[in-house]
Amino acid sequence: MKLLIVVIQADDTPRVIEALTHSGYRVTKIATVGGWLRKANTTLLIGLHDNQVWHATKMLRRLAGQRTELRLSHGDPAVGLAPDEVLVEVGGLALFVLDVERSEHL
Repeated sequence: MKLLIVVIQADDTPRVIEALTHSGYRVTKIATVGGWLRKANTTLLIGLHDNQVWHATKMLRRLAGQRTELRLSHGDPAVGLAPDEVLVEVGGLALFVLDVERSEHL
């Protein structure tokens, strides 16, 4: 047995949990705050069998991994800069895989 501890951005939480539970994984969500920017994030606890780690990790990278997106900048009307679309890096996750000696569902 393994326990995945996954820290993701709060914005990614709904689609990650939906995909994981749809695939049969049991997920516990903990709302957390971290990093030097003190931004909201989510810590997920996922208990699974050793042979499921690769699949779950692949899903997490696809759904919450770092990616580039077009976002609308605020611009600055004071100096005549209109809002514009810019490419920004979003997402990213921290993943910890721990061995579990014993697991029970009571």
